[in-house]
Amino acid sequence: MRPQITLRLSRAELERLDAAAARLHLDRAALIRAAALGAADIVLESARPLVLAVEPSALLRRLADQLAPGGPARPAARRKR
Repeated sequence: MRPQITLRLSRAELERLDAAAARLHLDRAALIRAAALGAADIVLESARPLVLAVEPSALLRRLADQLAPGGPARPAARRKR
């Protein structure tokens, strides 16, 4: 389940939001989505990169352990279905 944020805007805030949307030829929902995506883009640009690869030394160590005499047995090859 994703968290959801609910904003309660005053009538004046809604009027300003609608006026800005009209100037950009958007409806209110499209303007809000664009603003949210822009904010997310700014956050992602300033965040540290997400690294999914293992550290090379850990990968080499694991490979060396598998190839060492008496090392862990190789997993059985999977059959193609």
